[in-house]
Amino acid sequence: MVLPHPEKTIKMDRGSLIVRRDAGGWQVWAGREMLRNFGEDKAAAEDAARAIRDLGPAEWASLGP
Repeated sequence: MVLPHPEKTIKMDRGSLIVRRDAGGWQVWAGREMLRNFGEDKAAAEDAARAIRDLGPAEWASLGP
């Protein structure tokens, strides 16, 4: 199957997962890679980080530019 955009994958170490505040809002980071920006919703960012830690993925993938 051909995807409409290339897939970007990064290796994950759940120990490197952090939630931090930036000008764009609350963000979840894995090492040097931002996984997601949650805007002003700090609780959602913390919940997402906790869920990712609990699941323990070895890789994170995203589609699109």
